[in-house]
Amino acid sequence: MQRAVDEHADLSMFRGRPAPRLLVGLGLLGLSMLLGWPAVALMAVLAVAFEEPLIGVVGGPAIYAFSWLIYGAGILVAGWEVLKYMHAFNRWSARRLVEWLVGEQPS
Repeated sequence: MQRAVDEHADLSMFRGRPAPRLLVGLGLLGLSMLLGWPAVALMAVLAVAFEEPLIGVVGGPAIYAFSWLIYGAGILVAGWEVLKYMHAFNRWSARRLVEWLVGEQPS
């Protein structure tokens, strides 16, 4: 954290346009989040609405497993470049947290 404060870590790397591969990977990651637990809940609601428990028993776990496949594909497509963005964001967050804790004015 000290290095992030000393080097005044910022989000300048986010100003440039990311590579299309990264955007596709992040899109797949976002899609997997939408297909995760919300889709399982939808399957449970449909199972109750249609009075067919197999929709929830089979459909819920199946769509949840499918969401993990989409997540894995997103990680593969985004590749190591996403770690650079995570590193920059985490350094900036750490700097802002330290400044807030010690009462300095953020810039």
